Amino acid sequence: MTDKLLTQLEQVQGRRVLIVGDIVADQFVYGHAGRVSREAPVLVLEHEREKMVLGGAANAAHNVKALGGVPLLVGIVGDDDPGSQVLSYMESQGIDTQFILRSSKRPTTTKLRIVASGLHTTYQQMLRIDRGNRAPLDADEEKQLLDELDRAAGKCQVMIASDYGYGVFSESVITRVSAIGQSEWCKVLVDSRQRMLQFQGAYLLTPNEPEASAACHMDIRSDDDVAQAAGRVAHGANAQAVVVTRGKHGMYLLDSDGKGHYLPIYGTDEIADVTGAGDTVIAAFALAAAAGVDLPEAARLATVAAGLAVLKQGTATVTPAEIKTALENQPWPAS
Repeated sequence: MTDKLLTQLEQVQGRRVLIVGDIVADQFVYGHAGRVSREAPVLVLEHEREKMVLGGAANAAHNVKALGGVPLLVGIVGDDDPGSQVLSYMESQGIDTQFILRSSKRPTTTKLRIVASGLHTTYQQMLRIDRGNRAPLDADEEKQLLDELDRAAGKCQVMIASDYGYGVFSESVITRVSAIGQSEWCKVLVDSRQRMLQFQGAYLLTPNEPEASAACHMDIRSDDDVAQAAGRVAHGANAQAVVVTRGKHGMYLLDSDGKGHYLPIYGTDEIADVTGAGDTVIAAFALAAAAGVDLPEAARLATVAAGLAVLKQGTATVTPAEIKTALENQPWPAS
């Protein structure tokens, strides 16, 4: 099994993937918590450092790039400092920015995380502050985005729709993405927080358990429940396949033949941070689809990639070298 996974890892190199969605600037402020404020019963953090990484659809693109693929990203950022930082960071990582719009009407979506450590403790997230405009794009920006989507779609046979609910996916954009997904020339993979059933005809939907539960209005408490939920989601969205990510319980894949596959986690369940792990999963599936790898095999590759991503603090990516080293040290189980 390990040899097969390594072969697949080679096959996905250089594959082109289009990502359309909500671009987010993930900002982190790190500090040391050494005392309690006299002004209020709160910790005082001594500032240590700050960093900005790519989030949302940009993190999905970053994961495609890190895994050896070629991402084309369609989205929008504000004409502001976070927007400039996002574009500069993408360019430094070799990610094509030609299809990204800049807006003077809406700010760049940012998620600011305050992360603290004590004298003998590891860093932990204390607070998150979100800034963004969840209203749909206006008519002019929507038309520009659809034009960029059409221009980029002609260059790819696989697309990721990364919907974080920050305005990119208007009804018109969802309709266009669904039409592309129902075509014969492009496979569309959808990661949508709240509207996955509106994306019709996708190759693959990738909800986590709470998202699948909400979409089909049922509680998920067991393996049988997750299988039933995946079936309902696939039927409701007319999707070819569904993978439900389940945290420490791994993932469940309902493939295009209607067969279910339960995959345990790879590595340890001592998870450091799940931020952005869903982007790692969908990036691995998209690259595998671009390489012609079937879904059960792609799920194994995605499981290994996700298992490594959650061991890292913050929004993270995984490289082929890291996967290769991990598999050499801990082969994927034969079961």
